[in-house]
Amino acid sequence: MTSNVGADLLSKEHGKISKDTRKAVVKRFTDLKFPLEFLNRIEEIVMFVSKVDASSIPEIELKS
Repeated sequence: MTSNVGADLLSKEHGKISKDTRKAVVKRFTDLKFPLEFLNRIEEIVMFVSKVDASSIPEIELKS
């Protein structure tokens, strides 16, 4: 699943994502009031700052 929740916050970051920004994105995601059954299925949240970061997903997945 992909989402653009918090994209406006992440677009202001340059390089490493700060702890405060991570917390704000996760809070925004939980504020959307998804059912707990859905949230319990989420194993990991990965935040990407740029398209360059996102383009490396297939390579990373193939290695694991």
